[in-house]
Amino acid sequence: MCLGPAPGHAGLHSEDLRWRAIFKIWWDGVDFHQVAHDLSAGPLQVEARWVRDLWNRFEHTFEVASHRGRGPGNRPPIIDHAASLDLIDLLLDSPEHTLQEHHAVFESRTGFDVPMSTFCQAVKRVGFSRQKLQAFSRGRDEARAAAFRTMVQQNFTLDQLLAVDETSKDRRSCQRNFGYMLRGYPPVGQSSLMDRGDRLSALCSFDKHGFVAWEYTPGTFNRERFLTAAESVVLDQVNVYPGPRSVVLIDNASIHKTMDFVNQVNLRGGIVLFTPPYCWDLTPLDNGAFGAVKRFLQSRMILIRDNDIDTAIALDTAFREAVNPAFARRCWYQCYGN
Repeated sequence: MCLGPAPGHAGLHSEDLRWRAIFKIWWDGVDFHQVAHDLSAGPLQVEARWVRDLWNRFEHTFEVASHRGRGPGNRPPIIDHAASLDLIDLLLDSPEHTLQEHHAVFESRTGFDVPMSTFCQAVKRVGFSRQKLQAFSRGRDEARAAAFRTMVQQNFTLDQLLAVDETSKDRRSCQRNFGYMLRGYPPVGQSSLMDRGDRLSALCSFDKHGFVAWEYTPGTFNRERFLTAAESVVLDQVNVYPGPRSVVLIDNASIHKTMDFVNQVNLRGGIVLFTPPYCWDLTPLDNGAFGAVKRFLQSRMILIRDNDIDTAIALDTAFREAVNPAFARRCWYQCYGN
């Protein structure tokens, strides 16, 4: 499918995609050809000339859609170009605020006295929508996280990376969190309740193909248990740099940051990279893989419950089957891009 059938026809395509193209040019400084390449996926092929025409329209009208005919939807916006720029800055500065709070601050900053309905239309017109909020710890340093991501992108390939982290599960991890019921009535689960059982922690290593190795310990890992499990999970998997799986990516938990662990990886020719504090989005395990394992267990909740399957057996199956190579590459892409 060709996305740009004729110059100036931006109004034929989704508003979300048009704003994605604008933001890539505006904030990321990407050229028209690169935007077209980034937005093309499968049968959807975006042309650079369509992106160019869209940008020209935006520069002159601050609109991304062409309005045809007459009617209320074609009137000039009450909130002008300059005020729309102020609105974008406001929304970016405080994404966690409610629409009412944004409205009040906008009126006080700009002097515009606009009804809430008009303000809602303006928020939609500049490409923003209400989405699930992602919370980060106050201890997170965004500049340091961005610098770490850039360093990994520029110096290492996906083949060289091996992510390591722990996850803890018990039988209640298999319970489903959502169900169906008549509107207005809460769904109540009765047959899905399971006893907690023993809690089990797993140390896992993960490369571009998926889970590589894992070891269990009852309860949680301490430093001694981590070093013992790391023998088979990490050290036996590390190769000499710059070969495949030669860069170990791990968070900076206190049980990980030991000279014993770093020295053992170095003796095998590998490198250890510690991610900055509170940067779960810089490891593919926390950024998709462990979530896939939990969904896999929940999808087989009835089988595990009825057959009284041990948590370790269920996790073994999940680590082998929950993540395929395509999904593994997606987890890495969400952290570091190509």
